[in-house]
Amino acid sequence: MIQYYDDFPKDYLVDSLNVVMGLKPASKEDFLTFAGQKLGFPDWYGRNWDAFEECLSDLSWIRQRTIRLVFPVLPLSDRNELKTFLEILCSAQVSLADFGIELQAIFSDQDREVLEHLSCLP
Repeated sequence: MIQYYDDFPKDYLVDSLNVVMGLKPASKEDFLTFAGQKLGFPDWYGRNWDAFEECLSDLSWIRQRTIRLVFPVLPLSDRNELKTFLEILCSAQVSLADFGIELQAIFSDQDREVLEHLSCLP
């Protein structure tokens, strides 16, 4: 699920894990490193798309059942890498839902048009 916001609510549900995923677009390498750190990926995390997908589709070390990834800006500067990320996000959301975990991605409304052209998500 992708959601959009104009002004992010300050009191978003406390019962969830809310992770701000960067304040500026990054390279693939920087994004993969940053995401792994923010989400507490295991030591074996390889900082490549395959390892990212494996970790994002698990998240068993996070106790909250709702995980919100908040993107004030698009996380990747390269559109092909952004498309890869969105495909992995979509796959992870389906995988985690099977375990009762809701993975949400929340983007700025200003990025809606770009995301709708690239995304596998509604």
